[in-house]
Amino acid sequence: MAPKKSEAPSKGKRLLIATATAVLIAALAIAVTQLTPNQIATTTFDYTLPVNSAELDDTQLTKALDVAKAAGVNSVSSGAVWWYLNEGQPSPRSYDWSSLDRLVNAAETRGMTVKLQLSGTPDWVHPDLENSVPNPSDRIWYPPRGSTELGYWSDFVNDVVSRYKGRVVQYEMWNEPNIEDFWKPSPKPDEYVALLRAGYLSVKNAYPGASVVFGGLNRNDLGYLDAYYWEAKKYLDAAVDSYFFDIMDVHPYSSIPSATTDELQEPISPDRDTSSAVFDGIFGTVDQNFLGIKKIKSAMDDQGDAEKSIFLGEYGFSTTDTWMKAVPDYRRALYLKRAYILARNLPYITGMSWYSYYPTSPDKPEWSIVGTNLSETMTFRALKQTTGAEPGGATVTLPRVPNARPISGIYRVNPTVSNLGPTSNWEFYVDGVLQGVYERVPFDWNTSSVPDGFHTLMVAAYTREGSVWPSNMILVNVANVAESRNRGSFEDEGA
Repeated sequence: MAPKKSEAPSKGKRLLIATATAVLIAALAIAVTQLTPNQIATTTFDYTLPVNSAELDDTQLTKALDVAKAAGVNSVSSGAVWWYLNEGQPSPRSYDWSSLDRLVNAAETRGMTVKLQLSGTPDWVHPDLENSVPNPSDRIWYPPRGSTELGYWSDFVNDVVSRYKGRVVQYEMWNEPNIEDFWKPSPKPDEYVALLRAGYLSVKNAYPGASVVFGGLNRNDLGYLDAYYWEAKKYLDAAVDSYFFDIMDVHPYSSIPSATTDELQEPISPDRDTSSAVFDGIFGTVDQNFLGIKKIKSAMDDQGDAEKSIFLGEYGFSTTDTWMKAVPDYRRALYLKRAYILARNLPYITGMSWYSYYPTSPDKPEWSIVGTNLSETMTFRALKQTTGAEPGGATVTLPRVPNARPISGIYRVNPTVSNLGPTSNWEFYVDGVLQGVYERVPFDWNTSSVPDGFHTLMVAAYTREGSVWPSNMILVNVANVAESRNRGSFEDEGA
C-alpha cells in the first residue's frame, strides 16, 4: 500500500572532504557509471507487480497476468489477508482460498513466482476491540498481541504456508509495521519482534525451504530497524534463528517531508540525495531518499546480517496530488527507469515491485501504470523497455570530462545518441534535480548555478512516439571559485 503522509522537520548537514581527491573521483565514478541506462543485469532480478486477485474475475486476472508477463514481469505479489480469507467461515482455521488459488495457479502456469504478504487481524482474535474501535477498517490493523493472539497468528501462518508449500517461497510478515496506519494504535518494535518471531517459527516448521520477509518498512527507517534488532536480541534464539527473517523489505518512497499536516510532501527523483529528506522519526533517523536503502544495508551489516538481501516491496509515484504532490506520467516513466537502474546496480537488491499496476479499491488509478482496460501509460512502456521486453531501444550518452579535470563557467552539454527517433524535448538534471528543459541538444549550462565541488549530470530525451531515454550519469568537478582566484592572481602578477 502507498505510504500515508507524514510530517517531520528537515535537517542535516553536508560534509566536504578536501583530501584524497583522486580516490573520491574514482569511487564516485564507479558509483555512477557501473550500469548503462538500458543494460539488463546478468544476475536474476525480480521485476514484480502487485496483483489483487480478490477483485479480479477470471478473465480480468488472465489478461492482467498476460500483459504483465509480456512486459517482462517475472514475479507477482499479493496479500494473504487473514480477516478476508476467514470471513464468513465456520471456524477460526477455515478459509476461502479461492482468490489466492486462482492467482497461484495462473502465475505458476506462466512461470511467474508469487510473493505473499500476511496481515489483517480478524475481529474474533481481539473481540473486545469492537467496543473501543468502531471502524472495522482500523481494527484489522491492530496486530495480534500476547501469547494467545500470537498463537492464533502462528496457526494462520502455518495454514497459508502448508497450503502453498513449494509453490510460494516468500512470505512477508505484515505491512509497514513502523507506522501507525498499519500498526495500531502506534508502532512498537518489541510487539513486531514477537509477531515476526511467531511467524518465522511457524513458516520454518511448515516449510523450511520458504523465506520469511521482514514486513516492508515505510521508507528507510533506520531508527526503527535499530530498535527492532535491540528488541530481537532479547530472545535467546534470535541469532540462531536469523533474527526471525531471511530477507529485508523496504518501501523507499522518495520525497521531502512536509512541515505540517496541511502541506503535501515534495516528490524527488530516485537519483537525488538531499539532507532535506532526512529527519528524526519516532525511533530515530528516517531517510526518505531512495538511495537511503544503502544505509539500511549498512545497518544490517553492523548487526551481523551482511549476507541478507533486500527486496524493494513498493516504490512509485501518483499522477495526481495525494499525500505527495503529483508527478506527471512522462516524468514518472523516467523515475521508473532510473530507480530500476539504481536498484539493479546494488548487488544486495534482489528485485523491486512498482506500486502500483492495476486499479483496484486499495490501488488507486493515479498510482497505477495501466487502466482498468489495461491501457498502457508511458510509465508502463518504460517498464517494458527496462525489462527488455520491448525490443530495440535508444542509447543516450554523455561524454565524460577528460582526465576528470575541473570545469567552470559555461559548460556545453552535448550527448551522443543511437537509435533515437525525433525528440519532443530534453531534460537536464544535476544531482537528480531538474535544471532545465530544452528543445534540442547541445545546450549550454552555467556551472555557477551550483556550488563548487563534485556533481552528477544526466540528460533525458523524450521522443515524439512516447518514450523517455535517460543518459548515463557522469561526474564533474565544478571549480568556479578556484578558477576565479587563479585569474585574479595572474592579473596581480601582470600588474
